[in-house]
Amino acid sequence: MHGYGGVEQLFYEEADEPRLIELNDVIVKLKAAAINHIDIWNRMGATGIVVPMPHILGADGAGVVVEVRAKVANVKVGDPVCLYPLTGCGQCKFCLTDRDFLCFRLRVLGERMEGAYAQYVKLPAQNCFPIPQDYSFEEAAAFRWCSSRCGEC
Repeated sequence: MHGYGGVEQLFYEEADEPRLIELNDVIVKLKAAAINHIDIWNRMGATGIVVPMPHILGADGAGVVVEVRAKVANVKVGDPVCLYPLTGCGQCKFCLTDRDFLCFRLRVLGERMEGAYAQYVKLPAQNCFPIPQDYSFEEAAAFRWCSSRCGEC
């Protein structure tokens, strides 16, 4: 998107491919993406979060891991994964106790991070989960993940 507003702000165009920076990042080639209410709110500017434009939306997606960094142990190149959209800072008391969903500096795919409405997306490897064997990429992209760390599920 190039600005806030209606669907007229959405464009299908070329974008730079993401590059791995952090040692625990991966790049996933997207096979499917789902629309989430947060994508609509972000497009409309309703979240109050200002992002640099142009910006790639998309909180939910699924695809295949195509590149990993040195510290990645939970996935490997070729793994089909679905994406958990929330990422904490990794340094606060919530992140350090596996409650990153409570992080004050929480980032979300498609919000404070480039999202899944692209051919490739970069994200922390901890946000990649195996796709259940009986799920298609489309079903996995639309699956609503819970981090299961809160103990409420």
